[in-house]
Amino acid sequence: MTETMTKRYQLFLFIALSICIPFVSMASEKIGNDRIKEQIWALESDYLTFFKNAAHEKVIPMWHEKFLGWPITENTPNDKQAVISYLKKYASVPGNWKFKIERMGIQIFGNVAITHLVHHITFSRSDGSSYTRYTRITHTWINESGEWKILGGMSSRI
Repeated sequence: MTETMTKRYQLFLFIALSICIPFVSMASEKIGNDRIKEQIWALESDYLTFFKNAAHEKVIPMWHEKFLGWPITENTPNDKQAVISYLKKYASVPGNWKFKIERMGIQIFGNVAITHLVHHITFSRSDGSSYTRYTRITHTWINESGEWKILGGMSSRI
C-alpha cells in the first residue's frame, strides 16, 4: 500500500467512525433509558402494593428525606413526616381492593425520572358488586447512590 493510499484509508476510517460512533452511543443510551424506565415502573407497582398492604416499613423508605407530596385528601402539599402521618391514617390496615396501573408517561433526565399514571382501584361491596375509582398520580423520582426514591408526588381524582 502506498503512503497516499494509507492516508486515504486512515481518513476514510476516521470519517466512518466519526459518523457511526454517535449512532452507537445513542442506541446504547436508549437501551439504558428503557431499562431504567422499566425499573421505575416496577417501583411504582411495588409502591402501590406496599401502600395497599399497609407495609409502612417498605413504603416509608421509598420517600426521599426531602420529599414533598400532595395527597388527594390534603389541602396543601406535605413533607415526608406529614405524609407518614397520612399513610398511618389512611392506610393503617391492608386494603380490601385490587389495583391496576395504567402507564401514561415517563421521562428520564439523568438521575431524575418523572412518571404519570392512572391508578385503577376496584373495591368490592358486601352485596358482591364492585366499583372502580381512578386516580391520576405523578411522581418525581431521584436516584442517589444507585437507589431510586420518590422526591415528589401529587394525586388527583379523575
